[in-house]
Amino acid sequence: MWQTRDKYRSNRGFSLIELLIATVSSLVVLSGAFVLTNQAVRLSDMVTQRSDMQQNARVAMNVMARDLSLAGTGFPRGGIQLPTGTDSDDSFFACDLENCYVTNHVFTNERLFAITPGDGKGPNINGVDTDVVTLVYKDTSSNFDQYVLANISDFITAQTSSFELDSRTTPAQFDAVVGVKVGDVLVMCNVNGCAVGTVTHFLKVTTTQGYVYMGQDASYIDIQDPLQFNQPDAAIGNKLAI
Repeated sequence: MWQTRDKYRSNRGFSLIELLIATVSSLVVLSGAFVLTNQAVRLSDMVTQRSDMQQNARVAMNVMARDLSLAGTGFPRGGIQLPTGTDSDDSFFACDLENCYVTNHVFTNERLFAITPGDGKGPNINGVDTDVVTLVYKDTSSNFDQYVLANISDFITAQTSSFELDSRTTPAQFDAVVGVKVGDVLVMCNVNGCAVGTVTHFLKVTTTQGYVYMGQDASYIDIQDPLQFNQPDAAIGNKLAI
């Protein structure tokens, strides 16, 4: 007859060494998963940033290409003579009422061209002087050249230099979107040539009549002329000369 005996089974569970080994193994696995997850997140962020940068660069290049294609539209060939000669000062570009945003911001030979390149005149970025380009073209939404000026009797007055636009101009000169606004740069031409000036004040007389001022009298200045186009005392190149 055969006799069997049950094997001894321990009820003590895991030993301390086994628990430590299991814990360390779990930490190693979790650390590896965390590192991989962190790398994946960083890679995703980098791809997103590069995509945004490429998109922004594409938009900027499209805007620059559009502006370059419009340069010189409705602008006199050969440019416009700016104030020069006796009692004149330099005229500027890329300036507003507070700052000038490029170095050496004086027009070459005191002449306004459709395109003014600026090699190394832009902001310094990472130790490199960037390039800039200044463009001039006609605002196609305005129709101020539909008719000749209605009244230029006060234009010869250096301090006020006002003129009246034709009331038939469409859209009207008072239009909130495309009408005359203080700070606008207007080009005036006749048989003697062209001149450019900055609107410093716009006076609405009636519903169809208004006066545009480009003078230096404090009573007719809402803003100053940051580009120094309005120089009534200059010998050559101002609006009084034509």
